[in-house]
Amino acid sequence: AWLRGIDPNQTLQTYLTRHVSDEQLKGILSGIWGDYGALPREASVLPHAVLTHHYAKGAFYPEGGASAIGHNARQVLETHGATIRLSTEADEIIVEKGRAV
Repeated sequence: AWLRGIDPNQTLQTYLTRHVSDEQLKGILSGIWGDYGALPREASVLPHAVLTHHYAKGAFYPEGGASAIGHNARQVLETHGATIRLSTEADEIIVEKGRAV
């Protein structure tokens, strides 16, 4: 329901221009554009709205930074027999019978 009236083909900049008159407020509202990597003039308003909604509900950041996600996932996956190689380059991923080998 909270997405009602948001046109996903509209840029964040266009949306803010239509709905917000204060330039400083526009800057504050668009400040998280770096989280999805597109400038407000290029980004769809939809991912911005989803991310803003997520943060409004009390989002958090993992202790140890983003790399903690990979390191903790590695521990869990290895207990199930996976081999994890972090920060490793690959020329290709070979898939056999639907599994990376």
